[in-house]
Amino acid sequence: MCGWEVCDLMEQFRTPSYKFLWDLVCSKRWIPVILLTAFNISSLLGQCICLIIAKKLGKRVLFFGILFIQSAGGMATAFSPNFICFAVFRCLVGLTIPSALIAPTSLAHELSGWNIHGRVSLLCSAARSIGMTMLAGIVFFVGDWSNLALASSMPFLVFFMYYWVFPESPKWLLTTGRYEETGRLLRNIATTNGRGLSPDYVVSLKRRFRVELALQEDKQRDTGGHTLCDLLSTCNMRRKIILLIFISSLSSTACLGLTYYSVLVPSNISIQLSFALCAGAELVGVVLAAMTIQCAGRRCPAFLFGALSGTMCLLHAFFSPYVGWRLSLVLYTVAKCFSHIFNCILPLWTREQLPVVTREKGYYFIDTISLVGPISVPFIIHQAEEYPSLPMNIFGCLLLLSSILSIGLPDTKHLKNLQTLYDAEIFGKYWKWKDYFTGGPKKADHKNGILKSMEKKPQSPILGLLRKRDSFHIANAEGEIEVLDCNFDSPTFAESAVKVTVL
Repeated sequence: MCGWEVCDLMEQFRTPSYKFLWDLVCSKRWIPVILLTAFNISSLLGQCICLIIAKKLGKRVLFFGILFIQSAGGMATAFSPNFICFAVFRCLVGLTIPSALIAPTSLAHELSGWNIHGRVSLLCSAARSIGMTMLAGIVFFVGDWSNLALASSMPFLVFFMYYWVFPESPKWLLTTGRYEETGRLLRNIATTNGRGLSPDYVVSLKRRFRVELALQEDKQRDTGGHTLCDLLSTCNMRRKIILLIFISSLSSTACLGLTYYSVLVPSNISIQLSFALCAGAELVGVVLAAMTIQCAGRRCPAFLFGALSGTMCLLHAFFSPYVGWRLSLVLYTVAKCFSHIFNCILPLWTREQLPVVTREKGYYFIDTISLVGPISVPFIIHQAEEYPSLPMNIFGCLLLLSSILSIGLPDTKHLKNLQTLYDAEIFGKYWKWKDYFTGGPKKADHKNGILKSMEKKPQSPILGLLRKRDSFHIANAEGEIEVLDCNFDSPTFAESAVKVTVL
């Protein structure tokens, strides 16, 4: 859906009837650039708002509310009586662009096991690329911008038929105390997978969740709970978060810029076919990303394809005036394909770098800040009118810089879960320079795909009492056990006393 709306807007700016309809030429040709910038700013604000709504009302309500606004705003664009109404409707649609992907992608990761999270992340990227390919087909048959706005918005109405089967987040249902709905959802999942649940499963789940919630409340009362500040409170974790923010922002700016640049590539083919090649390059990129992350991990493919993509952009900028349009188009297509591979690997790599206790908060924190970079893309593309090679030079430098920064992140090839903040802080903290050329942690450090906790585990209270009792028994020279005299009222023993609560 993101590709449909963004590329729809770019195509509208390329249609002559749109510019002449409201006299957006000559001295007013900068107005579409300002509007497209406002569109990207509204996407940033929309994600912040929708994250709050998802926490309060759930992901199901969020998704269909966003879908309604997106469909209504897109169709209203086609009947805009003036440019002011057109700009308002487009910014309204911009509020929903990244937010429409929050509910489906987060639910897909939440309902799937860690052994298939890589495939789930790639499927989410493939869905966006398929949408862009479908848009390229629509553009071939629909030329006018108003008809294109209808054609790219009305199909979303079909998704409302999915309202009765779209699941709610199990975590949100448990947090709000809706245990019966959680039980029905889990029974449906178990039945689909050919498994069975015990009749008292919901009762046990309710009891267990209440106990865990009480323990978490006690821990939050003592430590303040886990927040985003915890991710930035330690040196190594702070370094990784800052690197992820810069890498995500730079790569998303370059990837979106290359999508916009598809209608400006110098060639003898039509704009529609050029955009179709861009969409096809993304589909090929998803396939190549799925093949490489299984055998080469995350860091090596990210660095390799990011560097190659940046190099292709620079070659395109340098040789485009001197070579034929065919070679220029090939360089652009290869650059777009490799940059999309980098963009497919990055979300999965980001999630694996974060601990379970703050994973969702940390991921969307990084993703939201990375939306600041694409705001500058319309201004960069606008410079192509006077300096045709400048956009590709900028995008190439951004991709090269992001690939170099990716070397500073530890690979997570065999890593599946970082359970605690301590595990996330220790992971990669004491790596030497040669460790950054390996394929992640050793398999021996894992059990069932989960990283062994490196934090010292708390001692059982009952086991501590038994060891305290055994410490007063010693063996004499004849091997007989003697009991030492001990003062149970002494301060030393009082300090070692353990309070045991039996649930």
